[in-house]
Amino acid sequence: MKEGQIIPTHKEMDAIPQEPKWPGVTVDPSEFVELPVHEQLRQLAIGYVSSAKSLCAELGENPALQSWPRALVVCFCFRHAVELFLKCCIYYRTQKIKGDHDITSLKKEYHRLYPGTDFFFQLPLFWSQKMGGSHVEDFEKKLDQVYRYFVGMEGQPPKRLYNFPPGLWLRMIEEFEKEIDRIWANIHESEGST
Repeated sequence: MKEGQIIPTHKEMDAIPQEPKWPGVTVDPSEFVELPVHEQLRQLAIGYVSSAKSLCAELGENPALQSWPRALVVCFCFRHAVELFLKCCIYYRTQKIKGDHDITSLKKEYHRLYPGTDFFFQLPLFWSQKMGGSHVEDFEKKLDQVYRYFVGMEGQPPKRLYNFPPGLWLRMIEEFEKEIDRIWANIHESEGST
């Protein structure tokens, strides 16, 4: 690698011994970075929701593989897919990326930009409930933090009860997957574009 270069070149990657199972199989971001920002965000949302769905189905079909860390990965990927899709839609209208990670705040901005039932979609109720008081730790007020770390900055565990029924999560994930396509089509239809 050249001095200051972080990512190896294709030639350098080809020089790394490959597993015999997938020699030469690789992907790079060259086409992805050429897409408009809103499309990058939408495709990332689809990637995260697809990953959540695959792992969730695997955990449901093979209960012996279930573990809390793997369940949290499903929850995080699904939640992050929703965040990215909301940001995609907001960016499409405003040409600005919102740095906010709060789903409730992003959804309010989304509904301000896209009012009406054609753009409505349901999120898990517990994502929009305001949590506070002594029955939750401070870090639990941000579900992205809960799903990523499941521990506070001082090592404290959550106070709230959490569980992961894969069948329920898979249904929510599949529903959102459909909503991405429906809403994106409605956005384009409302803009008069295809």
